[in-house]
Amino acid sequence: MNITLSPYTNEYQEQTINLIISIQKEELNMKVTHDERDDLSQIEEVYMKDDKGSFILALYNNNVIGTISILTISNSKCALQNMYIHKDFRGTIYNTANKLLKETLNFAQEHKMKEIYLGTGLDFYAAHKFYERNGFMEVAKKILPSNFPFMSVDEKFFELIL
Repeated sequence: MNITLSPYTNEYQEQTINLIISIQKEELNMKVTHDERDDLSQIEEVYMKDDKGSFILALYNNNVIGTISILTISNSKCALQNMYIHKDFRGTIYNTANKLLKETLNFAQEHKMKEIYLGTGLDFYAAHKFYERNGFMEVAKKILPSNFPFMSVDEKFFELIL
């Protein structure tokens, strides 16, 4: 199985939105609409403007099967967001999550980031374990930078010191 990683381009906009919204609705039971995720209609402007962030796609046969983004929130701090992987491509067989995270951590290090923060839902146990296995430590909400980009589901927070 040949999974490739690629920076986001608008060519994949519809596939990207559909993947993220379908996982949020069907697997995470979030009551989310396309309108509430207007950031996904302007990924290049929100996440990639002025080289302040990154939005990476995992592709299989030119289909979006995974996403991850990172957004700079200060000179040395960033937020990890939009980590979504199609259920058929999760786990160690494909290693999609690790590949996406590694690419994102490389971006953060190249841009001299010192701290990466993320928020997730309380019930997302597999995500919690994944982040902990990769060196993230749970932190209190009050530790987060004041301009951290919260999502409605965020109730548990993690930090990685680079």
